[in-house]
Amino acid sequence: MVGGMGLWVAVAGCGADSAGDAKTVDDTAAAAPTWSGEVRAVVTEHCTGCHYTGGAAPFALETWAQAAPLAEALAGAVEAGRMPPWSPDPDCRTFEGERRMPDADQALLRAWAEAGAPEGGAADPIVPATDDLSDDWRLEPLEAYTPDFTTSADDYRCQFLDHTFPEETWVSASQVVPGSSQVHHVLVFVLTGDQITAARDLEATEAGPGYTCFSGPVPTSDDATAPAGGLPGQVGAWVPGANPLVLGDGEAIRVDAGAQVVMQVHYSAQGTAAEPSTTALRLERTDETPEQLLVTRPLPVLDFLLPAGDASASASHRFTNWTDRALQVRTVAGHMHLLGQREQATIHRADGTEACLLDIPEWDFAWQQAYLVPADDSVTVEPGDAVEVTCTWDNSAENQPVEDGEQRAPVDVVWGEGTADEMCLLYLGVKEPYTPAPDPSAPACDATCVPEPGIDGLLSCDAMTATCLPCAFDAVLACAQDTCTSELVAAQACMETCGLDTLLLGGAPGVCLLATCPEVYADLQACTDPLVQAGTCDDGFASCGL
Repeated sequence: MVGGMGLWVAVAGCGADSAGDAKTVDDTAAAAPTWSGEVRAVVTEHCTGCHYTGGAAPFALETWAQAAPLAEALAGAVEAGRMPPWSPDPDCRTFEGERRMPDADQALLRAWAEAGAPEGGAADPIVPATDDLSDDWRLEPLEAYTPDFTTSADDYRCQFLDHTFPEETWVSASQVVPGSSQVHHVLVFVLTGDQITAARDLEATEAGPGYTCFSGPVPTSDDATAPAGGLPGQVGAWVPGANPLVLGDGEAIRVDAGAQVVMQVHYSAQGTAAEPSTTALRLERTDETPEQLLVTRPLPVLDFLLPAGDASASASHRFTNWTDRALQVRTVAGHMHLLGQREQATIHRADGTEACLLDIPEWDFAWQQAYLVPADDSVTVEPGDAVEVTCTWDNSAENQPVEDGEQRAPVDVVWGEGTADEMCLLYLGVKEPYTPAPDPSAPACDATCVPEPGIDGLLSCDAMTATCLPCAFDAVLACAQDTCTSELVAAQACMETCGLDTLLLGGAPGVCLLATCPEVYADLQACTDPLVQAGTCDDGFASCGL
């Protein structure tokens, strides 16, 4: 194919043959690419993963008769970068399964269009290539769902899949199987504990299968920025043309015993009547204990305000690796809402250098997905490195979404899960050495983390866990809030930052506090350590298992 294209470019680029004579019209026609000669192969490789009969794209490109009338539109779409759809900037880094069309193939489509889209010889219809997982383990909702397009051309619906994991399970591959051509994109989440309860409670308030959801499967309480039970992990995603998520040897995603799976589906009407849909999830699992677990670590930028009318509001936050081990990044995914314009993630090295992790220069809510870092081009976040997440939004009047047939007026926007709210979130999938799943009935904190002779013995404990951290912070606040009010107020910002960093990327908050705000941390210790030594905090520490 490329060789044929190179020959055509060489011929088309010359105004004369080897003897210097002008080419004839017949020579030019003979040199033009044809559907059966070169174009069919390009369309097969880059287009029919979505553009096939019954696919998510609005039209099929399986035959010359289907493609020829659209030749000019096809050439224009690929030249403009709209097709094939691929959001990350290649100058940042490359990912597995990139949907990018080489310049030579783009030039071939342009030449074919300008030549009148000739057919050439007869050619069989394209049979879209598939790289499907087997149906040996297929999870589905109990009922089909018919999207509601009465007030909008888009519907966001969450449904539980009909399976509860009786024991710890190791997933090595996943693939979403769309239930209809109106399925535009899908995110698959694993819920546990309070997350299941919150989602089930929401489901019970709505008629029909599932429940309405836009930002995610777990609702946020009125006085919180994070969903009940924390941000859920992901086990799969799909946009048109996406390949299955297949992990490498020795890698797996852990699904805890008792977990349930919720599928968030974005339905788009595409000008047609609503169709019943049952979108499914294929999984492959391994019985061999994995060497590495793929763990999703959500990094949210929570503190932002988008003033009404502001066309370029932005916010960022740096999340530092305060552990003593490198984090190996395997997947990365961004998330914003409808006002999003750009999302970037940059690794700031401890030595002062930088590395681009993800750059989506033109955010499109409809094309959010997880990107797989090639195994032979690994990305690590070393101890002391920080991942900076930056989001930019357009809250101008011209960029407001349409609701109930009318474009809404701009208002101040903050973090929230509603359609009119915004988010800035980076899902970081990191490889971690396998460890047994924690016992849910065990105390929140490891007994090796002790508060003697003061709070730093607890907050700088290497065995601090995500369940222990909130408990430990609450215990310190409860016993010190009356005596050390001014010290707590002075340390509040540092404690929030260090608590968030270590909750999400691991490590001990005391290490962060000592490195980033040593003076206020020293004042806090000086006030609270006598309370700890006097036993004032014992009840709170005991509730954490200390």
